[in-house]
Amino acid sequence: MNIKTFWKKEIHINELHISANPENKKEVEGLLKQFEDKNIITLINPINDMKVKVEINQIESIETFSNYSIVVLYNEKNHYMIQKRLKDLEYLNKFGIVRISNSVMVNINRIKQFKSSENARLEVETKTNKKYVVSRHYAKKIKEEILCLDI
Repeated sequence: MNIKTFWKKEIHINELHISANPENKKEVEGLLKQFEDKNIITLINPINDMKVKVEINQIESIETFSNYSIVVLYNEKNHYMIQKRLKDLEYLNKFGIVRISNSVMVNINRIKQFKSSENARLEVETKTNKKYVVSRHYAKKIKEEILCLDI
């Protein structure tokens, strides 16, 4: 299958036009599903053990808990679980969810403010007023990333 791209300024920035032969419908739908699934993560609701799909940008923090991780969403009071350790979730760095200690990852886009703390650590506060301590090992990198965001 050949893929051709055409760039037109008349098309709105939030639109993408795809034209294909109806016989290629299955292939095109498969491609579209891949685009949609890349920003989705499947979590487990610990109350009813049901699987829930959420957008990655809704994650505020992830904390380790044995072989599971607890996921906190910024717009909900419920906590979710994922059956992975933090080192298995480091692919989320490209979505702005970065490790701040051996046991916590935080969505850097949700950080409201930060301040230096004792022993070369940082303390960050999210937009939901939750505070997290950034360990010395990660402090310099996190501080640089936050400053680049210009919060």
